[in-house]
Amino acid sequence: MKRQGGFTLIEMIVVIVILGILAVTAAPKFISFQDDARKASLSGLAAAMQSAASMAHGKYLIDDTYESANMTNGYPSATAEGIGAQIVTDGFSANGFAPENSIQYKLTENSGTDCVQYTAAEIKDGETEVSPPVVSIETCATS
Repeated sequence: MKRQGGFTLIEMIVVIVILGILAVTAAPKFISFQDDARKASLSGLAAAMQSAASMAHGKYLIDDTYESANMTNGYPSATAEGIGAQIVTDGFSANGFAPENSIQYKLTENSGTDCVQYTAAEIKDGETEVSPPVVSIETCATS
């Protein structure tokens, strides 16, 4: 009679336990990678907004009739037609709720709770200088 080869029940249980331990230790690292990727995407969009606003302002200073985007105080306005027209927003969508004089963009998928917020350039009361737009990563507004 030939002896059949194979795994015993004990060997199978040991392998399953080892795989379970590996899964428990690897899952938090995988979730951390997703959070890091989300933060990197938001940081990339924030940098793109900052650069686009600076380039549009430079064009405005050279030719104050520059009209390729809606402008406010020499910088793109905080609208989809303003800063939104200056950047590529693939993978992002405008958050319907944003503070006054601001626009927020969030990731279309797996967005989490953070948004990139662009607040338009403004002239503060009693001053003549324009303060440049502020780009930051904020918690998305909900109302």
